[in-house]
Amino acid sequence: SVGASSSSSSSSNHLLLQTRMFALGTLRNIANTTSPQQYRLCTTQDGMLLDLLCDITTHSSEGEDSSIRDKAFAVIFNLVSKDTAVLLISHPRLVDTLVEAASVHTTLQEAMNISVESASAMSFRALNALDGAVASSDCPEELRFKVRQAIDRVNEARRYEEMAVPELY
Repeated sequence: SVGASSSSSSSSNHLLLQTRMFALGTLRNIANTTSPQQYRLCTTQDGMLLDLLCDITTHSSEGEDSSIRDKAFAVIFNLVSKDTAVLLISHPRLVDTLVEAASVHTTLQEAMNISVESASAMSFRALNALDGAVASSDCPEELRFKVRQAIDRVNEARRYEEMAVPELY
């Protein structure tokens, strides 16, 4: 019967979503550890975890609960340390992923049904944590500049959104 099939599919989707949320919650907790362990998480299998986190934050399907994306940003935030800063900043997509999420204006996020509190705030907190980590480490100057430039891009995007004139209907 069609109703049973639809119900079963919905139940499977809910279970898959719940499993992904629990897995990311577990990763978030694991990432909240000492710097050597964070470094190991970032370097295992050529940075596979960082690649997966970027994929989750940029390729989550529209129908998915935004908490999946939010938890992925929380994992990234928890991975930031003096020992991991160079790895995170050097990742080919991570900084741009953080900038894109942090730049989304609150009202636009609400319109897109994205969790305002977590996605934008957590990604911006991660950028600021990276800035603090590179300031207290022997990080190459070009990476310090990359983080400062990323934060400036977010601030500029947020200012632009605040200045935008609302459309008249």
